[in-house]
Amino acid sequence: MKSHRRVASLALVSFIVSAVLVGCSGPTDGGGADEVGGSTGELGDTGSDDLAIGGDTRCISGRTWELDLPDLASQIATQLATTGFGVIEYAGIGSNTLIFDEAGTLNASVNSTISITVTTDAGATITLVQIHEGAPFGDWGWRGNTNVMEFANWNSGGYTVQNLMTINGVSGESSIPIPSDPLSGTAMTVECSGSKMTTITESSPYIQRWTTED
Repeated sequence: MKSHRRVASLALVSFIVSAVLVGCSGPTDGGGADEVGGSTGELGDTGSDDLAIGGDTRCISGRTWELDLPDLASQIATQLATTGFGVIEYAGIGSNTLIFDEAGTLNASVNSTISITVTTDAGATITLVQIHEGAPFGDWGWRGNTNVMEFANWNSGGYTVQNLMTINGVSGESSIPIPSDPLSGTAMTVECSGSKMTTITESSPYIQRWTTED
């Protein structure tokens, strides 16, 4: 069982780090710079160049964006498969939403679960489950004349991540530490067209796909 648990821990490292670095999944209370968006103006000033240049502010702002969780779970499962695990099944359920205020505020609502069941060469069946909950918020702005977004002044909004795993039917919780401030010092590339948006957080291998009905 100890060897199976070590294998599960290795899987969870990839699973946790990848999931936590997915777009706004885990900002914290403070940290990072007080201003973001380059040096051409101050974040929150609707007349500044920061909000006039860079990415498509008009496309992303004032709309409720819903993350495609099944697609994200599929990407994480594919990534785990490349590390030698046999993926049996995976699922992404719940809701992750983003609302970008044109003045430079981002509000997230997170209530989602990602689960993946894998097998190992040693014959173990491992189910990994990660539960995200909370309503973090903070400031956003474009990095100069690019579609790369930066963040600052985050409040965790009670954000929590619970990690569970089951090895051959025996359940337990993961003791692997979760990065407490994955967005501090990172950036996110954003593309928006019509009712679809994609985001790629710096250092994450995943593309987050969002849709809106607004």
